[in-house]
Amino acid sequence: LSVVFTCVAAFVGTKLYGRILSPRILYRATLKASPNGMALIRNNAVVWANQSMAKILGLRELDDLLGASLADFISAKAHAEKQKNWFMEQLSKGHLDNSEIALARDDDSLVWCLVSSALLDPDQPSMGTLAVFSDITALKEAEAQRIESEKLQAAIETAGAVCHEMNQPLQVLSSRLELMLMNNPDQGHLHEKLEELHGQIERLGGITRRLIKLTKYRTKAYAEGEDILDLERSSG
Repeated sequence: LSVVFTCVAAFVGTKLYGRILSPRILYRATLKASPNGMALIRNNAVVWANQSMAKILGLRELDDLLGASLADFISAKAHAEKQKNWFMEQLSKGHLDNSEIALARDDDSLVWCLVSSALLDPDQPSMGTLAVFSDITALKEAEAQRIESEKLQAAIETAGAVCHEMNQPLQVLSSRLELMLMNNPDQGHLHEKLEELHGQIERLGGITRRLIKLTKYRTKAYAEGEDILDLERSSG
């Protein structure tokens, strides 16, 4: 790799400046220009980072990152403490390979990243670990929207089938009850029960009408930790 950079530096330097550029200069320019965030971690602290890393975290000044622990930027909302500790341990060992992690930005919003890490020198782990962060927040949001859309489509199709199958028996029950109420106009016990049944059938009809108007996929907690479709918030 160093030979390649040396050759590239020589070629670029002689073409542009008439002299050979140092590979160190080329390395520095490459790191600075990279759209990916890069950070050098030593003893659990950030000792160097490029500007893209500060941008990912929503920091105005790179100095706000230097000297800080990367663990402080891992979102507690998205990751449990155990998961957070595992991530930092694997990062320090240089074992991360496109691992997903959610970082908390300066404005408390989340930024999802794919993170890879490698020891600067496997023979001298104390030199630190270089971590590379690729912002995948837009991809995560697009994936979440796709899943939401698929869930809504499935809910609409299921609701349509349920409404189609329920409407006819509901109409039959409703018409029969109305006839029974007409034949029992007195306000006795039977009439009272028939009115109650008619009210429940009307309620079922209201549920089918809400089902047919689904425009969103919203859930609510149910028994034993299960979630069910929230008709009130899901229907337009």
